[in-house]
Amino acid sequence: MEFYFRDPNETPLAPDQVRIKTLRGEPRPDGNKIRVTLQVTAFQERPSGDIRILNQHGDVLASLSFIEAISPHQEFTMHLRGETSNPHQIHARIYYLPKEENVQPIPEEVPIQIVDEMQVSLIL
Repeated sequence: MEFYFRDPNETPLAPDQVRIKTLRGEPRPDGNKIRVTLQVTAFQERPSGDIRILNQHGDVLASLSFIEAISPHQEFTMHLRGETSNPHQIHARIYYLPKEENVQPIPEEVPIQIVDEMQVSLIL
């Protein structure tokens, strides 16, 4: 049973049609945290995803993953680690995990179906 409230004017999409609508980052006053907002289209099946923040040298300063999102609207606070040199990039991707059940043993790398990616710039 799904508990999130969706826009009644938006039709839930099949996994291969789900897209990122919004990706943005807002620096917090301390300069070490970023509030990241991710919004995707309405979905029939819950997507998974990951978000990374990189500095101008391509070093990963923060990363997170989420599995089977409940809501199309997500907000995260990401803590930066490392050299913060502008400009920064926030990179997000959404994907679906395979539906194989009772897979034994669990493979080290699970193949995923990436359905959309987005990247935005961020200046601290």
